[in-house]
Amino acid sequence: MVTSLWIAYTEDVQTHRTVGTVGTGGKLVLEDLPFAPGENVEVLILSKQEFAGPTQGSTLEGSVLEYLDPFEPVATEDWEASR
Repeated sequence: MVTSLWIAYTEDVQTHRTVGTVGTGGKLVLEDLPFAPGENVEVLILSKQEFAGPTQGSTLEGSVLEYLDPFEPVATEDWEASR
């Protein structure tokens, strides 16, 4: 089942967001799209899996052991604007 959510227009580009569920055989059917027959479109598919939370070792919490000059600029020699 596919449900249309919104349409946005940006500089000659019309976008249309829709959600759906992949059926048997990996098929996804899109119907009632707001585009003309024969119009070229680009399709981007994103998975909407539930967030299971951080896994062991995926967080930086508690990993800072010491602050050295916490209010001083960092890597100023790398910025071209400062030269």
